[in-house]
Amino acid sequence: AALVANLRRNLEGLVKLRPERNFCPHVSVVRKMSVLPELPAAPKLVWQASDFALVHSETGPGHAIYTVLERFSVESA
Repeated sequence: AALVANLRRNLEGLVKLRPERNFCPHVSVVRKMSVLPELPAAPKLVWQASDFALVHSETGPGHAIYTVLERFSVESA
């Protein structure tokens, strides 16, 4: 809960947040792109996770439907 509150504070004014919806942490790699632009190298990111999923999103007017296509476990080092 503290992480979500901190994210909301930091994102306020940068993106439109929907407070009525539950927050589900995720990273969108590509969305609504037919041709990918050349992007600069991403900064180093340290993130601990036990698993991750490949998710298909289908957007509609005012909503999105997310379907988990496959889930992957991250083995501890």
